[in-house]
Amino acid sequence: MDEYRTLSAQGYRVLAIAYREFDRSKPTFTVADESELILLGYVAFFDPPKETSARAIEALQRSGVAVKILTGDNELVTRKVCADVAMKIEKIVTGPQLAAMDEAGFAAAATEANVLARLTPTRRRR
Repeated sequence: MDEYRTLSAQGYRVLAIAYREFDRSKPTFTVADESELILLGYVAFFDPPKETSARAIEALQRSGVAVKILTGDNELVTRKVCADVAMKIEKIVTGPQLAAMDEAGFAAAATEANVLARLTPTRRRR
């Protein structure tokens, strides 16, 4: 976890690679099968923002546009990318936090936050 946090804070996305052996006759797999895995290692990759991102964000802000970052990245990667593009984080809210909120809290958080991280396309509020 320390290595994951260190790499994430440097802007790397980290994927764990693990396996578990099953009987070849098992017809389907479920989330429950994703336990007791053997960790092989991890892959870290870097996808830097475009060089023009900081200038574009600055121009939008100068024009009075409220810029918000919506990403599936974790908070550590998101903070690094925001720093790289000179995007000041006023408030960061995560997808799981939004999912736990009632409608009024969700609307307030989405309005107040300028960075929303750990979002998924299919996440729905509970």
